[in-house]
Formats: sequence, C-alpha cells, structure tokens
Amino acid sequence: MEVRELLKSHPEKARKLINESEIFAEIYPEDKYYIVKNLQDKKEIVGMTGDGVNDSPSLKQAEVGIAVYNATDVAKSAASVVLTVEGLRGIVDLDRIGKSVYQRVVTWILTKNK
Repeated sequence: MEVRELLKSHPEKARKLINESEIFAEIYPEDKYYIVKNLQDKKEIVGMTGDGVNDSPSLKQAEVGIAVYNATDVAKSAASVVLTVEGLRGIVDLDRIGKSVYQRVVTWILTKNK
C-alpha cells in the first residue's frame, strides 16, 4: 500500500511502519517526501539518495540530500551533496570526511575559547 494512502487511512500504523524501517526502496515520489517529513517530525536526521526530478523535493527536504553521479540537474541542484563516482561508496567517504571536519571544528572552538 502506498505510504500516502496508509497515512490517510491509518496514520498511526503508517508512522509506526516508517519509524521501524531503516531503508526504503521502490517508493512513489510523493511518498518519499511524506516519509522524510514524518521522520523529521520525530526529530530524526534524514539522509536521502536520489537521481531524478521526482526525488528533488525529498532531496531538498532531507538534512542530507545525496544525488548520485548521473542524476538529473534538478536533483543535483536540490541535493546537498553530489556523488562524483558511480556507486554508493562515496556516501561512506562523505560520512568519514564529515566526522573529520566536525571534529576539527569542535577542536578549534574549544582551543580558541581557552
């Protein structure tokens, strides 16, 4: 059943399903946005990967929107990150680099304020 319809007919059941899932695949474009918003309403940080025009609203809404290397220009514009190589390996690199940058910023702030 489409998430959107489940949200209308059984909202608590839909939210429970969304909150218990870690990965979604083969979801209608409209439903992707609902899933992202629902997770954000629960104070979750959401990462979304996409490649098409239909993914753009969800890529824009997510805290981390990731467009794959061969994505449409619209998806790339909506995303916060664009992978430059084929495959999802770049997401692992993104996570590693992000943690490193965060640690450097925290270290700089703490040593600057001493």
